[in-house]
This record gives sequence, C-alpha cells and structure tokens, in this order.
Amino acid sequence: MEKKLAYRIKDLVEAGIGSRTTIYELIKDRKLRARKRGASTIILPDDLDQYLKNLPDFHAQVAA
Repeated sequence: MEKKLAYRIKDLVEAGIGSRTTIYELIKDRKLRARKRGASTIILPDDLDQYLKNLPDFHAQVAA
C-alpha cells in the first residue's frame, strides 16, 4: 500500500485490511483509531501501523 498522510476507509478496503463493516467495527471497538476531517473518516499511518502491530502472531498448525 502506498504510504499516505492519511487513509480513507476505501483505501483500507482496497488494501485488503478488511471490509467496510469490519473496519467500522474495529473503530467502534477502539481497536483502530480514526479521526474526522469534515465528513470523511480518516486513519493516520501511525494508527494503522499500531493496529497491525497489535494483531496476534500466526502459528501454523502442523497436521498429524
């Protein structure tokens, strides 16, 4: 994803972060910080980075 000063919800959807519904749920649950600029909801890069860094580690399960 191209580094920008701020991302709109559609930018996160296009980057595969989640659906619009999922992103708004993350914001509502205070897992992803958002800000308002007029009517637009924006996410600052540092806030997106912090959300991604707080995701749990992936541990692959090996089939027995």
